[in-house]
Amino acid sequence: MDSKKKCFAEFLGTFALVFAGTGAIVINDVSAGAVTHVGIALTFGLVVLAMIYAVGDISGAHLNPAVTTAFWLSGRFPAGSVLPYIFSQCAGAIVASGIMRLLFLTHATLGATLPAGSEMQSFILELILTFLLMFVILNVSTGSKEKGITAGIAVGAVIALEALFAMPQKNILFVCIHNSARSQMAEAFLNQFCGDEFQAQSAGIEPGKLNPVVVEAMREIGVDISRNQTKSVAGLLQSGQSFTYVVTVCDETSAERCPVFPGGTTRLHWGFPDPSSFQGTAEQRLAFTRMVRDAIKLKVEHWCAEKCGCALT
Repeated sequence: MDSKKKCFAEFLGTFALVFAGTGAIVINDVSAGAVTHVGIALTFGLVVLAMIYAVGDISGAHLNPAVTTAFWLSGRFPAGSVLPYIFSQCAGAIVASGIMRLLFLTHATLGATLPAGSEMQSFILELILTFLLMFVILNVSTGSKEKGITAGIAVGAVIALEALFAMPQKNILFVCIHNSARSQMAEAFLNQFCGDEFQAQSAGIEPGKLNPVVVEAMREIGVDISRNQTKSVAGLLQSGQSFTYVVTVCDETSAERCPVFPGGTTRLHWGFPDPSSFQGTAEQRLAFTRMVRDAIKLKVEHWCAEKCGCALT
């Protein structure tokens, strides 16, 4: 078959994969979670399945330089076709991302799957997932021509499965000066209300000790943060973690001291008074902390309802 036709099939198939897969992530972001994590995973699996059926008998539907390289190394794909295939795949992905940028000018990451953990954790996870995917592909496909029912279902299913359990949650970091009160409460509430969509952490610019009055106020409503540890913003930066959102919950002056985080981080500011700075009797301090607690809880509830469709309590 004409090599140009094969390369165009790879271009088109990879374009569809990137456009549909990252598009599902972007649309989920801008539609307050309408697609859902499960929907995103299924989108990746289904578009690969569809492209195998559509172009598999033309090019083999590699759709990925790693797949092309693996078939070549296993002796099931001609060396002279490797670079043209990879070029076509990269071109398809770039064009798809370019169109996504034109459609969603203000979106920070365009559906990029950013690592949620440490570099080593992410590396090991990617290594295992890639091995499993390539093991399945090499055992159900021929390498240069494939349109079998088995290949489409098997490859699409394993991609959906891996995306379902390994696609990172969106990380959100709550920051205040000492990480002793407001940021701790916000972290607890967000993990309670929409922990299936977001993984919340908190940290301080100058971390201190967890405020016992805050612990008591949270315990009153059934949330135990007594074992929480205060953390340093500088330490999180050094660990290489990335965050989709960084939310400062202190006053305006302190918020300006929050460092810049790398990647597609969106900065938000939710200002709340500091329970730790309130002076008064023990009962007055507890009453003030309850007021701040309830304000933070309400803000987090409304934000979760907007971003992931979580019902307000």
